[in-house]
Formats: sequence, structure tokens, C-alpha cells
Amino acid sequence: MKIRLNKIIAEAGIASRREADRLIKAGEVTVNGEVIFEPGLKFNPEEDHIKVSGSLITHIPEKIYILLNKPKGYVTTTDDPEGRPTVMDLVRNVPGRIFPVGRLDLQSEGLLLLTNDGKFAYDITRPAKKVKKVYELKIRGTINQNLKKKLEYGIKVDGERLKLDRVEIIKETKNSWLRVTIYEGKNRQIRRVFDAVKHPVVKLRRVQIGNLTAPDLPPGKFIRLNNYHIKKIFERSR
Repeated sequence: MKIRLNKIIAEAGIASRREADRLIKAGEVTVNGEVIFEPGLKFNPEEDHIKVSGSLITHIPEKIYILLNKPKGYVTTTDDPEGRPTVMDLVRNVPGRIFPVGRLDLQSEGLLLLTNDGKFAYDITRPAKKVKKVYELKIRGTINQNLKKKLEYGIKVDGERLKLDRVEIIKETKNSWLRVTIYEGKNRQIRRVFDAVKHPVVKLRRVQIGNLTAPDLPPGKFIRLNNYHIKKIFERSR
């Protein structure tokens, strides 16, 4: 069966669908010895010789889905040029090549998905799929209802409009606790928004992806997800 080239690369666990597109357009992919520049061309992974950066794709591995409770102090990349600990250090005994889905910055913690399934990673981060991410955070100071509505409507930050789809006040003290839901995550979105309104984030943790939660999962530990868990991620909230 013929499959789109970028999907073949993603399902082989080499890269996400988006990264596969980049590799193809950069001339890093050959099929039967010919450089291919079009991600949408279809080939048969069982019959065609497909190489990525010179390495032959020999088989489509078993799909792996991991849920990690990321602690602070780990970067969400497969490697770090600065030599800092990465989330891959926490999943060393998982067989096969996996990569993180989306990001949590160095000082943030909480639920993080890792997989070798490029399509799954693409669907999780694609705004059209409406997969919510829920965070609990502590900010300096308190916010009123007017500011809450403004954040949900969206504000300009560095020339870019950023919005928080839902903001709930959990506990109002000198430094308040909030629960924030977003569907489209941009780089350091929550921190940038609260910095812009002079209520910087003191603590940030992701507690939910779709309808999947893991309140008993200790920091630094992970679980292997099954079909039930995957369904929970994409299940629409009632």
C-alpha cells in the first residue's frame, strides 16, 4: 500500500510529520536513490528503498506512547547543546526511539507525552483537533474579573495576539493559584501573557491533556499508555 512520504517517515519514528516535511524539502530524503522534495508523494514502505539522511527505513516499529510527569530542571528536547538534563534522561529504559510532543520549559513541570508516532504528535499539537491542555499555576498578585476576561479574549504580546481559552481562579491570596486551559500552545505562551500584565508566573505545572490526567504519577516517573488512554486524550469534554 502506498502512503504519503512524510507519513512513512513519521510512522517510522524518525521525526514528527512537520519535521519530516522539513527534512524532505531540505533534500535529506531519497527514494530508490532519487532525492524527493515533495512530502505528499506516495510510496510503498515495504517495496521502495527510503533513506533519511542516508539511513534506510527498514521497518515501521511498534507505536509507543508514554506519559511522563516532568520535573523542573529538565529541557523538553531529545538533546541539549548546553549539556542540561533532558526529558530523555527520564525514559532511558524505553525501547526504541521516541520524542517529546510539544514542550514544557525548563522551570515548568507536569504531564508530557512522548511517542514515536508522528501523526499522533501532529494531532495533539494541531489546533483544529481541539486537544485541551490544562495547567495549574501560581502568579504574583491577584487578578480581577475584568483582567480575567481580557486574558480569555486575547492580548498583544511582542506583536503577537495570545489568548488563554479559560482562566479559573482556584485560590486568591497574596500570590494566587489559577487553572488555565489552552487549545493552541505557542512558545512560553502562559508565562509571556502573565509577564505582560505584570503578574509573573511563580510555579507552572500541566495537569491534563485532553481528558487524560494522572494525579498519582510521581515527578520523574512515567507510564506506558494504552488504547484507553489515547481515547481519553481525544475524547471531547461534555
